[in-house]
Amino acid sequence: MAGKKQKGIGLLPKLLMGVFIPIVLAFVVIGIMLFHNTNVTGVKLNSLKGIGSGSLTELSRVSLEESKNSWTSWRSRSSKRKRWMWRLRLKSMSN
Repeated sequence: MAGKKQKGIGLLPKLLMGVFIPIVLAFVVIGIMLFHNTNVTGVKLNSLKGIGSGSLTELSRVSLEESKNSWTSWRSRSSKRKRWMWRLRLKSMSN
């Protein structure tokens, strides 16, 4: 039995092909999905990073717009309040 030569591949190549290569391929696929934008025959495929960046840009734009609207609304109410206070003061001075 010791004199017979084994046929086939050894344990290390089996281990590499069965475990390590699929893990490396999985990481490559996940990396492509996360970080790589592609345009295949007119169909645009966005990465998760690009989708998140676009959402964050839109969120910041809307937030800034609402903040500006809130400020102008507050400022107009504040000026109306000031005019009202001045009218009260003038009425009280005239009496």
